[in-house]
Amino acid sequence: MSPLTSRRHLRPILLAVLALLPLAIALRAAPAAHADPYQYSVMMDDNLLLYSGQTIRVRTLDDMKGLGVQAVRATLLWSAVAKGTKNPATHHRFDPTNPADYPRGAWTNYDELVQDAAAVGMTVYFDVTGPGPSWAMGKTSDPTEKPSFMPNVGQFAKFVKAVGTRYSGTYHGISRVTVWSIWNEPNQVGWLAPQGVYNSRLHAILPYSPILYRQLFYAARRALDQTGHANDIVLAGETAPLGSPPQNGRTPMRPAEFIREFFCVNSHLQPYTGLQAEVRGCSIFKREGPLQASGWAHHPYTKAEPPTWKAPVDSIVIGNIAALPKLLNAIAQNTHRVAPNLPVWITEMGYESNPPDPFRGVSLADQAAYNNETDYMAYKNPDVVAVTQFLYQDAGPNKAFKKGTRGYWGTYQSGLEFGPGNGVEPAGTPKPAYNAYKMPIWIAQAGTAANPQLELWTWVRFRALQVTSKDEVIFQFKPNGSSTWTTVTPIETPNLDGIVDVDVPEDAYGVPGTWRSIYGGPAGVAVSRSAPYSG
Repeated sequence: MSPLTSRRHLRPILLAVLALLPLAIALRAAPAAHADPYQYSVMMDDNLLLYSGQTIRVRTLDDMKGLGVQAVRATLLWSAVAKGTKNPATHHRFDPTNPADYPRGAWTNYDELVQDAAAVGMTVYFDVTGPGPSWAMGKTSDPTEKPSFMPNVGQFAKFVKAVGTRYSGTYHGISRVTVWSIWNEPNQVGWLAPQGVYNSRLHAILPYSPILYRQLFYAARRALDQTGHANDIVLAGETAPLGSPPQNGRTPMRPAEFIREFFCVNSHLQPYTGLQAEVRGCSIFKREGPLQASGWAHHPYTKAEPPTWKAPVDSIVIGNIAALPKLLNAIAQNTHRVAPNLPVWITEMGYESNPPDPFRGVSLADQAAYNNETDYMAYKNPDVVAVTQFLYQDAGPNKAFKKGTRGYWGTYQSGLEFGPGNGVEPAGTPKPAYNAYKMPIWIAQAGTAANPQLELWTWVRFRALQVTSKDEVIFQFKPNGSSTWTTVTPIETPNLDGIVDVDVPEDAYGVPGTWRSIYGGPAGVAVSRSAPYSG
């Protein structure tokens, strides 16, 4: 099988999988600088989509589709499906490659999500991940590492084979799944351990999680190929954005270092040789061939920092997301262990809000603005093909901790809606981020010193799944101190993605004020958030 790598080869597959037919944007105003017109909207909320019952799941899928979500990412957790199973080495009646041998009801939540999403025309994207059942995990006395310590690669491959069989489209009438990723945040000890081990031959800490993950990915990829998914979208990575220099088995790795180690290259991006290559198991590339991946999945969170925040060395957040394709392309050029131009998928992203979280949250207005700026930054990077919002609804507090403490708010409050127990609004109440997701807007400086411009960018996201005739978007501007909105320019946008990106002269509109975009067409009527511009 040839790797699905370049945008040119990936796009037809994405179009088929996501049932899209993107067209060029037709604009009356001047087009802005080159960017990728193909952005795929993904959303993740396991609580609502997997664990809250069918009524809530169907309602959530309908709501997501109304916002313009094209695919939902769901965690297909090995330990959850295999709960109650016993080691097949000692219990020979259990065949871990056979989906029918798993406990009754083990697949139900996943089956129903696939079926319900198909019914509303949405794609399900499964992140198949450990940790696994205790019998498939290694033994350690370290409680931090224990849940995720040393998964058995062969047993994980057997589990993935069962998953691939069940969602092949030929198993008991269950719809086919065609978008996958392997493991979640393998550079974090909570998902994969050990992160590092002391190596007596090197007399140093050896980054170990990249070695484990490399084995897990190759084995899982082979299992998917064997079950009819050779031509599906299969993503590698799902890397977390931050970390620390390797110190011990618990220290999370920074993603750039993790990726270098995964591909067996040093800090100068040259392949390891000799002992350095031997202890890392680098011969797998010679034995198995280059990485067969359709893209690299990444979670470029900045926590409470704005999207433009510059992270520490070897960290990759949205503000330096360009470092990821640059690194992958340099590795491709130097090693041929991955094909060039591997697309980047942002598969988790979001900002927690205050309210309700007073410890990690940003203001409601900042959450909406940061989400919009993230979408804009992803769009402007031609290597990024998808953005995933995490979450749809706040998770609610952790009631195991005292009310109002940091632990109480240790769950995720990055939803577009308030969740239960927020103390401010009824659960399900939209935040400003809800409308901002439906129709993002961003205003940026553009042009040159000799010809300064303002870039006006908006995304009629909720229109993306609806095939209609020509639509029209208008931008309006209101200077500070004025109560009057001025219509700048109407823009015809017959494309299905609904992205509009134009430049206007700065001398006319470059003063401090507020911008908004307005859509009125067959898909409905919407007004973006009011976006302040400082001039």
